[in-house]
Amino acid sequence: MNRRFRWLGRAARIIAAAAAIVTTTITISAPPADADDCPDGGAVRFGVKPFDTAPRLAPVYERVGALLGEKIGCKVQVFIATSYNAEIEAMRSGKLDIGEFGPLGYVLAHQVAKAEAVAAYSNKEGKPDTYWASIVTYPSSGITTVAGIRGHSFAFSDPASTSGHLFPAYGLRKAGLDPDKDIKAIYAGSFKRRLVEVLQNLDLSSLDEKDRKVIMGGPRWVPQTDQAYDGIRDLVKTLNIDLAKLD
Repeated sequence: MNRRFRWLGRAARIIAAAAAIVTTTITISAPPADADDCPDGGAVRFGVKPFDTAPRLAPVYERVGALLGEKIGCKVQVFIATSYNAEIEAMRSGKLDIGEFGPLGYVLAHQVAKAEAVAAYSNKEGKPDTYWASIVTYPSSGITTVAGIRGHSFAFSDPASTSGHLFPAYGLRKAGLDPDKDIKAIYAGSFKRRLVEVLQNLDLSSLDEKDRKVIMGGPRWVPQTDQAYDGIRDLVKTLNIDLAKLD
């Protein structure tokens, strides 16, 4: 079984403008604006959702911002959001003029920050791009319908993922299954989970000896928990140390 669900809204990533900004501010064919027409002292603030690491996104979107700035005659400042909620809150509080969102993020931004969808990435035909969320089983499982998933384990990717959790759960519920009761949900993880796994098992023995002397640590990284530092917290409390005043 390979069950696919097309995204509502037909937009994989949506460019939204804050309510106070007219749509022509992100139209690349718009004529250059006078400096007085640019908001916030001549700068348009462009927020990008964190669908990858900031070091990878920043240089790419800096070039996108430069292209946009050339077309509208305003400086474009790019901000890689720390989270989807942070990007929405920044737009709500007037700290962003433009934001890039996924479908669910846009719906929330429209509701909370009065964002307005004005553009989307295109496909080869020049229409708003789409992508799929799929429910897939092994041929040997014997499951050929969504109803047949009842009672079986079901792997989602990440609780906050639209394509990896919310839309598959929506598809299950539409098929008459309760994703909280009728299946055994497993979360396979995200970028974050994979990073934690690597950090907790990183072998440093391949580093040059001089590099290992600099970091002054053991040959590998191993798991640690927040509770391990309760002794330090007690020390701070007992000695009445003001952490805010420590350099």
